[in-house]
Amino acid sequence: MALARCLSFSLVSAALSIHVTQTSELSSLLTRGPVAVARPRSSLSLLEQRGRYFAHAHVRSKRQNSSCTTPSLQGHLRNASTIDVENRLQAGKPVSFIRIGDGDVFCMSGSGGQNLEGYGEYKSQCKELGTSLQQLGEQDDSNMYVLVGAFFLCGGVGDRFESFLQTQQLHSNFKGFLTSIFYLDLSGLEQPKGSGHYGEVPNPVVPTTFPALVGRKVVVLGPDHLRRLTKTLNIASFLDASNAADRVDELVTKMKAESAKWPKENVVFLISGGFGGRLAVLRAFKELGQKDSFIDTGASLDGFAGVASRDFNDKARLCGILPEYMAPGLCNCHGNQCVAA
Repeated sequence: MALARCLSFSLVSAALSIHVTQTSELSSLLTRGPVAVARPRSSLSLLEQRGRYFAHAHVRSKRQNSSCTTPSLQGHLRNASTIDVENRLQAGKPVSFIRIGDGDVFCMSGSGGQNLEGYGEYKSQCKELGTSLQQLGEQDDSNMYVLVGAFFLCGGVGDRFESFLQTQQLHSNFKGFLTSIFYLDLSGLEQPKGSGHYGEVPNPVVPTTFPALVGRKVVVLGPDHLRRLTKTLNIASFLDASNAADRVDELVTKMKAESAKWPKENVVFLISGGFGGRLAVLRAFKELGQKDSFIDTGASLDGFAGVASRDFNDKARLCGILPEYMAPGLCNCHGNQCVAA
């Protein structure tokens, strides 16, 4: 029996946030529902679900505006989305992508706040992050995409980011910020884009590489559990990114060495190193941004390795929707019907 592949609420959460905690509230906004078997399940597209989430987020916000986007951010928006990043990656063109979340905003604004990663301990690195954003535009940065989590701005972070933008002038050639989905869809399964249709789970289910990474030289910087995704990510080299904020110089040096191994190829770096990883990307981009690709993956890959670091990394749901991309041994499949092992 064919298992319809439809995006669950948990995966939508991945695209929306790495820090959303109001699970019960969000559940009342979007119905989870079981994965359908043997027949297509009607589902909103990712774009439609995201739009509904933001609409409710704006209503819940204390702001009276119709949007949580701050005035200064509104003046620095880029006419692009994560789809543009995905298309460049799929085409093998150099592209870089980083995400600015609540911890980064606290960090750059010097407000003293910190999130679970303890950004408050890294004052010099926080200053460098802000300076690096200001320097974007000094050289060609048309293939560098900086995404700001607009949902964080609704939660009181907006004032701090507005203060940063007002006091720290961005370069006149900076292309601007994205405010779309917080993570990339490396599976590329939604066809056509915005339709909500992801095809059927293959029968039989066999380990598969994300399409955009097939035939590529991929270097992963992240926690040790991502080593389990050798097939999924087509890993050529792995660099441990633990305590990345304390090892930015070391990581950038290693990234340059990895790039030099394939001087004529667009090497894809997938970075799951939190705040320090984003600093490493911004530094490496200055020298290698027109040759290689640097993608800030955050926690989006953890679930495929069996680590439930966020609600959206639930193993049972991923086994039912994207089993071919899961690490070996995580799912039990009969034909194309899979459950968590």
